[in-house]
Amino acid sequence: MKKLNFLSLSVVFAGSFLGAGFVSGQELWQFFGKFGLFGFLGLLISLALFFITGVFIISYVFESGCDDVSCMVVTANIPVLRALVGFLECLSMLCIFVVMTAAAGALLNSLFGIAEYIGSAIFAFIVFLFTIKGVGAMIRVFSFFVPMLVVFTVILSIYAVNTGDAFNFSKAKEDNVLLSNFVMSAVLYVAYGIVCSLGVMASYGKNVRGKKDIVCGILLGSLILAVIATGILFTFFLNRGIVYKQLPMLAYASKCGSFVKFLFAFLLVGAMLGTAISSIVATVYYISKKVKLFNLSNPFVILDICVFGWVCSLLGFRELVGTVYPLFGYFGIFAIIAIIVNYILFKRKKNK
Repeated sequence: MKKLNFLSLSVVFAGSFLGAGFVSGQELWQFFGKFGLFGFLGLLISLALFFITGVFIISYVFESGCDDVSCMVVTANIPVLRALVGFLECLSMLCIFVVMTAAAGALLNSLFGIAEYIGSAIFAFIVFLFTIKGVGAMIRVFSFFVPMLVVFTVILSIYAVNTGDAFNFSKAKEDNVLLSNFVMSAVLYVAYGIVCSLGVMASYGKNVRGKKDIVCGILLGSLILAVIATGILFTFFLNRGIVYKQLPMLAYASKCGSFVKFLFAFLLVGAMLGTAISSIVATVYYISKKVKLFNLSNPFVILDICVFGWVCSLLGFRELVGTVYPLFGYFGIFAIIAIIVNYILFKRKKNK
């Protein structure tokens, strides 16, 4: 695999978190927007945490050569605990694929009236075709779609500001006990995002060009997320009526005309596709280290995973975002703290 410079790393890092919920606005509303102005503070906290944890994790993989998530979290040779961590990591990555597939079904239903289960099946099959190409396909998808998403989201948000009447920064009345305040929402947002991308970062972390590329790449990736998220939140506060839609930003794009609607839908599918591919690639990459049958050259294994994810996606997109993501966030907090502590101990041992 070709070594990643800071630009390549930035789009892969940002792309790992964009997905369906982020770009559509569903995640951003549930985790930040509903808190009004405090949502921006929560977003700032989360972006700082993304940068810090991203640098620690990629540096750990790069310097130690360890790309086994369970060993990164549990350095002691405790098979049962490592197996539990590995299981939860694979489950979280599969859940990301499930959410992306459910979102694709909702998107195709909104655009063309296709039944959601059929639309999600089409998406799952496309993911299967890309996934058998491995990590390289994932990077190419991110490199193509992420820059376009940044530009388009900025243009759309500027248009929203220029055409909107007045900002409505009031807090939403909805109540989710898993996301009770903006600080906890920010922490959980980063925790679930990182834990669901640990396998992805482990799969490319050893192929970064150097330590400087890690810091610059993660910083630029975090700024990409900041630009897109800020633009989406401003759009919401000017158009509160769209926030309860399955795909809020698509609902706003639809108000701007058919061309804008279909262009945004295309970019949204790209974000879903990149995130879905990365989750399946990382899952197979991890399991292949434990079971020889599982590898990216075995299309039947990947097909089985995609079919299983498609069946689970029938639960629905909005419901999955509001429950699955926060729950995995709590596991993510533990995993992130463990990895940071283990990296610090690794550095101390290395420098002795």
